[in-house]
Amino acid sequence: ALDDVREQHAQFAVVERPAQDGDIVQLGYVPLDGEGRERAEQRVENYTFQMGAGDAVPEFEAALRGKSAGDTAQAEIRYPADHQEPELAGQAVQFVLTLQAVKEKHLPAPDDELARDLGLDDLEALRSRIRADLERRVRDDADRDLRESLVDALLQANPFEAPASMVQQYVEAVSKDWEESRRRAGVSVDDGQRQEFAPTGAARARAASRARRRGSS
Repeated sequence: ALDDVREQHAQFAVVERPAQDGDIVQLGYVPLDGEGRERAEQRVENYTFQMGAGDAVPEFEAALRGKSAGDTAQAEIRYPADHQEPELAGQAVQFVLTLQAVKEKHLPAPDDELARDLGLDDLEALRSRIRADLERRVRDDADRDLRESLVDALLQANPFEAPASMVQQYVEAVSKDWEESRRRAGVSVDDGQRQEFAPTGAARARAASRARRRGSS
């Protein structure tokens, strides 16, 4: 838990070396048209992400790994045929990337200075607060587990069908969030993956369970 606190208060300093996992990179990028010309009106500047964190377009991350500030690279993104933007659906688009800065993560030392930055007297006071937070979390988890067990017992003794409209709302919300996360990551979605959200899919079964639990609470 103390290491988590240090991670939350990490500082990033500009370095003059190739980018590697854990670094924050800042870049500009611009797509190219079919003739290889830059689409200047679609240029993006100061886009940042952490290398190796899995929250950036994979093609961009692969192209920039090992590059230093000032370097340029090209990346190609192949958009799925069902992409939500019709002009990109089924297309392969080339991008020119310019790495503007590489920033290295520095964790604060686990010492009295870190504690004082957090408004506490010393490291021991920080450890005491962390310990108290962990104990509270354990109690909360135990209470939640007890409530879940009681709900399970109620559902077992009093089975009922969840309203179809409520189940559908759950499925649609989960499906939308899932597809949006895949789109942001630049990952295509095929019909086989969408089958999970079909009337007999696993997501619907989970949604029905959640709806029953909500209805019994």
